[in-house]
Amino acid sequence: MSSLLLSFVLLLVALPAFAIYKCESGGNISYSDLPCADTSSNSRSGRIIIPPAPSDTHAAQEKLVQDKRRLQALETQRSKEEASAAKERQKIAKEQERKKKRCATLEQRTRWAKEDAASANVKRMARAQRKAQRAAEKQQLECGP
Repeated sequence: MSSLLLSFVLLLVALPAFAIYKCESGGNISYSDLPCADTSSNSRSGRIIIPPAPSDTHAAQEKLVQDKRRLQALETQRSKEEASAAKERQKIAKEQERKKKRCATLEQRTRWAKEDAASANVKRMARAQRKAQRAAEKQQLECGP
C-alpha cells in the first residue's frame, strides 16, 4: 500500500517534466521543462509538440477526414435550418401584414356602417344599427378590442 502511494506521489512530482518549453532570448534558443522566465515581447515561449509516430499519424489523418465530414454535415444542416427559419419568419411577417390589412378594412367598414346608421331615416335606422353592430362584432372577433 505504501509503495503504491509512493509511486503515485512520484508520478505527481514528475508530471510537470512532460512539458518542454522553447525559449528565445537575445538570439539564443534554450529548451527547458520550466516556462520561460522573461515573457516580454522580445522573447518567445511556447510548448514544443513532439510529432506522433507514423502509425498515429495515419489514424490521426483518418480521424481528421471523419471530423471534416462531420463538420461539413453539421454546417449543411445548420444552413438548412437557418434557411427554414428565415422562410418561417417571412411567412409569419406576411401573415401579420395580411391580418393588419384585413383589420384596417374591417375598421373602415365598421366606421362606414356607423355613419350610415347615424344618417339613416327612421324606417331604416334599426337595420343600419344592426348592420353597424355586426360589423363591429366581426372586427372585434378578428382583430380584438
